[in-house]
Amino acid sequence: MPGLGAILAGSLGEELGWRGLAQPALERRRSVFGAAVVVGVLWATWHCWAVLAPGGTGDWRTDVPVTYLRLVPTAVIYAWILTASRGSLLAVMVAHAAHDVAVTAIPVPDDDPTLGVLVAVLYLLGAAVVCVAARQQLFRAPGGREPGRLGG
Repeated sequence: MPGLGAILAGSLGEELGWRGLAQPALERRRSVFGAAVVVGVLWATWHCWAVLAPGGTGDWRTDVPVTYLRLVPTAVIYAWILTASRGSLLAVMVAHAAHDVAVTAIPVPDDDPTLGVLVAVLYLLGAAVVCVAARQQLFRAPGGREPGRLGG
C-alpha cells in the first residue's frame, strides 16, 4: 500500500493541474462535459507513460485502451464533483485520494486483463449515470447558456 505522502501527492498535484487549472480554462469554450473529456484524454495520456516508456510495465495493447476507458469517465465524474461542490478542489482531491486508497487496498489482478476491462466499463457506466442525473450542469454551454443557444 502506498504511503500517505504518495496518495496526497497524486491527488493534490494532479487535481491542482487537471481540475484546478485545465478544467476551468477549457470550460471557457466548452461545456463542463466537453472540458472533462479533453482533460480525461490528456490525463489518460499522462498515465500511459509507465506502459509506453522503454522497458515499461504492462502490455500496451491492453493497458493503454483500458487506461483511456477508465480515466476519461473518471474525469467526467470528477468534473461533476467539482461543479456540484461549487468549485471545491478539496472535494475532488478527497475523491481522488479515496480512489487511490481503494484501488490499492483491492487491486485488480494483473494476470486477468478482462477484470481491468470490467472495472473500466463500470467507471464508464458510473459516468453515464452522472451524465443523465446532472445533464443540466454538465452540458450547459460555456458562459451559462443553455446548450445550442447562441444568444445571452
